[in-house]
Amino acid sequence: MLKIYCLLTGDDYELVKSDTPASKRKVALLATCLLVPVIMWFINSVLLVHEVLIGSSITAIVSGIIVALIIFLIERAVIMSNGSRTIAVFRVCLGLIVAILGSIALDEVVFKSDIDQQVAENKQAMIQQDVLSVDTQLRENISKKKSIADARYLEWQKSNEEVINEMKGGAGSSGIKGKGNIANENIRIAEIQQNEYEKAKTELHDAEKAVENEKQKVSAQVEENYNSHSLLNRIKAMFTLVLSDKWMGFIYLTFTLFLVALEFLVVIIKMCSGETNYERKIKAIDRIGCERIGRIENKDLVFFDPARFNQTVKRAKIAIEEPSPAIFS
Repeated sequence: MLKIYCLLTGDDYELVKSDTPASKRKVALLATCLLVPVIMWFINSVLLVHEVLIGSSITAIVSGIIVALIIFLIERAVIMSNGSRTIAVFRVCLGLIVAILGSIALDEVVFKSDIDQQVAENKQAMIQQDVLSVDTQLRENISKKKSIADARYLEWQKSNEEVINEMKGGAGSSGIKGKGNIANENIRIAEIQQNEYEKAKTELHDAEKAVENEKQKVSAQVEENYNSHSLLNRIKAMFTLVLSDKWMGFIYLTFTLFLVALEFLVVIIKMCSGETNYERKIKAIDRIGCERIGRIENKDLVFFDPARFNQTVKRAKIAIEEPSPAIFS
């Protein structure tokens, strides 16, 4: 198991296996904590694709594997990273982003039925909005045609009253009862106005029918184009529920904090746990390596001249350094 733990965390198995129990336990702890978000993301991704986005089982499993692999690489990078405060801040930000995304994905699975209902309400609201927009745009034309039809009707009724008054010989008429020339002329005018009214009434009816057809067309278009399984539409519906219902908001916040805690397990243990003998050994190896590189860069031949240990080279160097014999010595 220790070899698997080292493979997961990127540690050197040969160094860890001969180190202290505390070092082995920390490697095992980090590896275990790394697997928690990976398994959670795999299961959550499979459910999200299969149950919410209505994908096939193969697509769901492949998506789960890809997402789990990405999360594994991210968490492994967090474990293997060491360094400055900037890296620590980056770890926290990365963990927070992953936790928020995980919370959204998990809530989409857990609250699927509630979100489905809200998505349906959002779709109906969009349909009503588009229908109202069409009605507002065409209402002015309808109003004009209705005004014309009403005016034609009043003119026709007025002519009918004049016909009746003329035939009765009432006040303001010619005084000749029955169908005289004036009465016949009034009847002709009334018939023309009736035809004009019927024509305006037909145009109004056609315009109102066109508006209704346009409303039905817009409604059908929204119904066809609105995807209830679209992730963005579902996220929008979820946040509508979260912001409109305090209990929904409380549950969402609880799940978010739970996932934040899971995502930050690796970060917190990495940053807050005590330093083990294995980690001190790694730092010592790095420090010694840096010192050796520094000596080589500084050309410190006193420590890094391999020829000084060869006996033949040592004898040749002594011979060279001895003074040459003089003629009279």
